[in-house]
Formats: sequence, C-alpha cells, structure tokens
Amino acid sequence: MRAGFCGFANNPDRIAQLDRAERLASSVSEITRIKQAERKSKKDAQQASLLDLAPKAVAILRSKGNDVTKITVREITSILGRYFGVAEPKGDKATSIGDVARIKIRAPCAMGASPKWLPEEFRCPLTLDVMDSPVFLCTEAGRSFERKALERWLKRHPRRDPLTNAEYAKPLAFMPNRALKEAIERWQQPLQRTRSSIVDERCELQAAQRSPSTLALASKSREDASPSRDLGTMVDKFVRGESTAVVKVLKLVATNDDNAAIILAAEGVGEALARVIASRDDTSLAAAGLVEILGARAAVGLEGLLECCVAPLVAAIEDTREPDLVGAALAALLELEPLAPLMLRLGASASLVALLKHSALETPAARLLAALAARASKSPELAVALKPLGRLVAAQSHGARRFAASALAEVVANNPAVSRAVGKIAHIFEGLDAMLRAQRDQPEDALQAARLLNSLFAGTENNMVLYVRAAGSVAGLVGVVQDADDLDAKTQAATALAHIAGSRLEFQREVAASGVVKPIGRLLRDRCGADPRAKTAAALFFVALAAGNSENQGIIATEGIVGPLVAILQQPPSEPKPIVAIALRWLIDHREARLVVAKHLGFKWVLVPPSKAAVDARIGEILPEHRPQMPKKSRDGTY
Repeated sequence: MRAGFCGFANNPDRIAQLDRAERLASSVSEITRIKQAERKSKKDAQQASLLDLAPKAVAILRSKGNDVTKITVREITSILGRYFGVAEPKGDKATSIGDVARIKIRAPCAMGASPKWLPEEFRCPLTLDVMDSPVFLCTEAGRSFERKALERWLKRHPRRDPLTNAEYAKPLAFMPNRALKEAIERWQQPLQRTRSSIVDERCELQAAQRSPSTLALASKSREDASPSRDLGTMVDKFVRGESTAVVKVLKLVATNDDNAAIILAAEGVGEALARVIASRDDTSLAAAGLVEILGARAAVGLEGLLECCVAPLVAAIEDTREPDLVGAALAALLELEPLAPLMLRLGASASLVALLKHSALETPAARLLAALAARASKSPELAVALKPLGRLVAAQSHGARRFAASALAEVVANNPAVSRAVGKIAHIFEGLDAMLRAQRDQPEDALQAARLLNSLFAGTENNMVLYVRAAGSVAGLVGVVQDADDLDAKTQAATALAHIAGSRLEFQREVAASGVVKPIGRLLRDRCGADPRAKTAAALFFVALAAGNSENQGIIATEGIVGPLVAILQQPPSEPKPIVAIALRWLIDHREARLVVAKHLGFKWVLVPPSKAAVDARIGEILPEHRPQMPKKSRDGTY
C-alpha cells in the first residue's frame, strides 16, 4: 500500500485530475448556493406581492357585505386566485397572508405606527384606506372622501353620490375638510392617549364629518388646539385700536385654521379691519391679508361678517401707486366673492377696468371680474368692462385671457343683447381661435374660449360668420373635440359646431368635411363617461348636420352614429331624448340611413324595406310624450 500510495502521489496526471475535480465540486457548490438564494429571493418577492394583494381581497369581500372581523383565511385566498390570478396559498403561508390582510384592513398604520384603533371616519368609503387629503362632498349624505378617489368618481359620474347613488340636477362639488385632515394627522402621531381623550376626539370627528367647520368651532374651548390665550389678547388689543396687533393675529391665523373661526366669532373684528385698511399705513397690507385668509376659511354664509371691509378694499384698488396693497386687496375681494353685488355698487368694475392696463395686475383684476360676472352677470355696472375684456382676449394675454373670456361668457350668456357689440370688438375672434388651438398646453383657455363662442353664437348669427372668416376654418373647435381631455370643453366645442353647422349651408358642408363626426359621436356613448349635457350637445350637432342634407345623412349612417342615437331613444326620459328623435327623423330621409335606423329599431324585412312613414311611426311609439316639430328650411339654406 505504501508503494501504491507513493506511486499515486508521484503521478502528475492523477494529481491534476483531482485538482480539477475539487474545483468542479466547489463550483457546483457555489452554483447551488446561488440558485438557492435566487429561489429564496423569488419566494420572498412572491410573499411580499401576496401581502400587498391581501388587503385588496379583504376590501372586495367587505364591498360584498361581509363582516371584516369574521372573514376567514380561505375566503381571502380564494379571492386572491379569482380576482388577481394568484395560486391559492396553502398551510402556514395562507395563514400568515390572512393574518396580515386582516391587520392591514383593520388598522392600516398598525404595521409601523403606534395607534391601536382606527376610527371609521378616517377611512375613505371608496378606497377603504386612511385619507391623506380628505374633502367634504356637498350632498345630503355629508361624507368625506379621499380627494383623488372622489375626483376619479366625479369624472365618471359628475352628478351621482358615490354612497347613495342619488342623482342631482347639477354637478357635485366638494371642499377641503381641513378639520378632519388635522384630526387624522394628530391620530397618526405615535403618542399615548388616555381613554377619555379618545372619546372626546371621536365625538369631534363625528361633528367634523357633518360639516368641515364644526371641529374648528368646537376647538375654541380647547387650550391645546391653539394658543387661544395669546389670540384672545391680540384680538382684544386689535379691536381696541392697536393696529400693530394685526400682524400677530395674522401669524396666528396663518399657522392654525381653527383660529379663523375664533376671530370671526369675536365682536368688532370686521370694523377694526376696515379701519386699518382705510388708514393706508404699514399695517394695511397685513389687514388685507387677514381678510383674505378669513374669507377663504369662513363657512358658507359667514362672509357677511366681513361686509364692512368691502368698501375700504374697493377704495384700495383705485390707487395703483401701492401695487402690493392693490394685489392684497384684489386677493381679499376674490375671497369675498358672495358680496359681488355690493362691490359693483361701490364702483369696483371701473377700478378693475383701470387695472387691466397694468401688466402686473391685469391677471388678478380679470380674475376678480370673472368672479363678479359669475355672481352678478346682469348688473349694469359690468357694461363698462366689456370692451376692455374683449381687447384683453384679442391681445392674447396668456395670463389674463382665460379670466377675461370667462367674464365675457357669463355676461353675454345672461344678456344676449350685448353679443353683437362684443362680436364687433377688433380681433376678438382671432384671439379666441388662438386660445382653442393652444388647448394642449392651456386646456382651461380652450374651455373658456368655447364657452364664450357659444354665448356669442346664441346671440346672433352674424358672430358665426365673423368667427369663421377670422379663423379661416373650424379647425380650432374640431381640435378641442378631438384632443381635449376635459368633457366640458368637448361639450362646449360640440355645441359651438352645432351652431355653425345650422347657420349656413356652406358651413354645414365644411363642418361635415372636418372629420369631427366620429369624435362627437363618442359623446353619445355611456362608456365614454358622457353626461346628459354632452349627449344633448352631440344630438344637437347631428340635427344641425343632417337637416336637409342628404350627403351628410349618409355620412352619419356610415360612421356608426345611428346605434348610440337609437340607444338613447330607448332609454328612460332624459334631456337629449327629444333632440335625438329629431335627428333620427332627419336621417330617415336618406334611404341607406333609413335602413340602418330601421335595423336598430327592430324592423325585419325580406324584400321590401320599411317606408319612411313606418319608421317615423315607430319613433313616435317610443317617444309618445313628445313629438318634435321638424324645422323648416328657409330660402338661404338655414333652418
């Protein structure tokens, strides 16, 4: 054996073979270790993905009416496989996923924060998560929602309450719920709380859900919510005539919203603010800023407490030698928008017209004029502002033109007699067309331009001729219908095109050849999120396009518009339904279009297609409550 061993040791080939085997074994071991690490990493990633999906599964079960506290692990894992395509976990893995899911859905901050209870008021009814930016929906239900979730809902259903599914006549509005946001922020702080403090806070949260201002008013008596002693002292000094105290009061209000309610409830604050603003000293700017903050944070109906400040603020915007004070006064007046009639009676319109000539102040001045027009569009005091606003639109001032167009739209819509005068302002239609063509970069400008065009077109046909001649085509309006993201802008542009198509025969042909038929047809479909206003505008457009024009009737039939029109006709009574009936009655004048309408209405034939009278009778059966009169064609080709 010794000789053999020595022979083996002295064999270089055998030694090299053993070295290669050793290196190969170490390589295999390293590869195995790497593969095991990869499998473990992949397994951990799958586990993390399942843990992220588990709360969504619990949310689905909850939306079906299941009690969260009684949801089983098997139900959670079943939903994971059914809705998210995840293989159903088994054993300990399923148990851990179910436990984490229930923990997250009961207390989303329990994974990293200290609070052990989750108030129901903190959870958004749409996302089932704690709200980051709560907003108060102005409906009878009176609930708060996460801002982004509510915006997505209202984009699809602008008039429907997400909780009760109740339909409202006007689009729903919402406002920030600052009181609830502050309560959520306090709750998320890792602080130890006594049982009594939790009970008190929950009572305040229920009040905050009913009204955003309730919690602010209730916090007046809580010393830990704001430095109420310092605030009360400063307010007393300010009311007694110590004008320098307004700066300290402004700081206290700017840092705590709750203090605004306390100041508004104090006696003599409005008179003291008016006195300081009228003095035009170093503290007048701070007083105007305080009025702005108080006006923004006052609840609806409380603006009257600051009514005495309107006169000195209007007087302040007359003197342009102090641009900082003028700017602060404009911002304060904008927050006191409900007092618009008082501002106009005090001569605010003339002062604002003068400010439109100053480049640094034209935008806030035009914005305030737009707010005044929205509140008091029929006021005769606004007549002096029409031409200056029109020149602002014509000059294409990018900062102020949207507000100028908005103000003009409100005035013209409520005073059709002034539409001819506004239409004669030099280059106004060129400016409006430029706003329409810039809708990709400035979508709000395009919306306000379309609104103003609708108001001008409704007043007189001459404005339509002036617009088409000035713009050279209807491409600006067509671009808004095709590319705008805002449904309201599409609706306004479609209505303007309906006005143009119904005015003259040559305009009717131009609109039909612009390629806008199919984009406007999409407004008729429910899946595009169209509301009744959009459907009505689209139906009006097709009435104007098909009226007496056989070629356009054939285009509408071949573009797939008949199906959505008939679908609206067969729905429950609605605003666009009678207009849709008129459009269909125009379409059945064309033979091919009549066949398409008859097919969608359920007619069956073999050799002889249904007659126009038969199709018209079927439309009358579907819409017995309203049999629209067909418009008559005049000698110049209009209807």
